[in-house]
Amino acid sequence: MNFFLQFNKSTDILPFVANNNSDILVYYVNELNLKNKHEFGTKKVFINPADICDLTNEINEYFEYYTDCKFNVYKNYEYFDQNVLNKLHADWVSESYNTAKVDVKNKGLLEYFSDDNLYPPWNNVLSKINKMDHYTSLNTTIHRIESQFNTVRYDVGHWLQMDNPFPKNRCTNDACNFRLAFNHLGRTLYNKFITLDDKLEFNDENTYNELLGFVDISLFRPQTIPLSKEYSNWCKKLNRQPCGDFLNIGNLVDYKNRLTEYRQIVYNNRNNSFKIKIED
Repeated sequence: MNFFLQFNKSTDILPFVANNNSDILVYYVNELNLKNKHEFGTKKVFINPADICDLTNEINEYFEYYTDCKFNVYKNYEYFDQNVLNKLHADWVSESYNTAKVDVKNKGLLEYFSDDNLYPPWNNVLSKINKMDHYTSLNTTIHRIESQFNTVRYDVGHWLQMDNPFPKNRCTNDACNFRLAFNHLGRTLYNKFITLDDKLEFNDENTYNELLGFVDISLFRPQTIPLSKEYSNWCKKLNRQPCGDFLNIGNLVDYKNRLTEYRQIVYNNRNNSFKIKIED
């Protein structure tokens, strides 16, 4: 089954293929429509891709002056391209290991170095000119741009819950692009395993006992993540059926080749809302 997210103030859509929980999605959308609560928005604050462009230009000003090297600068939305981020990250790592010497005499840095250290490596110069944190922030910003799309939480604007008539073993630990979000009071069974409640003595278990008006878009690469042998044995000892942390619904169409496009759509519609549409 196919479904898509239709953003309300644009022509943008995010297309998905449902997994084995398509019946849960149908139930969920029907309940939303019955309650007339079917528009999802997010309060997440995103990094503007122009920020990393500006940061790279700032770094290049002193990086090129002292080393005759510089980082490539891209157009704003190109920073949503994972290949661009991968290259920029690799370049930053490579230059951080760069052992090329800086001629401090010709670069006006004699006051910072002794006469027997007139050709220090680039990292030493960074520290002396108080740019280490600024230079390192490029690496941090690359990872922040990537991770900001890993989980984007959306909600219907107020508290909404409905019964969950489906078995708990529908929950897995797989990485999936669209899921019904956990925003419940309590802990999932898997979380109780993680937090060492080995006798289930604390009465706060909630493994999606209800379905709520929260969903997650995750632009993380989809993958199957089996429940661990340790967790399965723990459940067997407690006479409980193993179930995971996520109620996954489906994955984006052609994720690998369209990731840049999908990041741009999510970013451009950060102040917009969407409806879940199931294709006939």
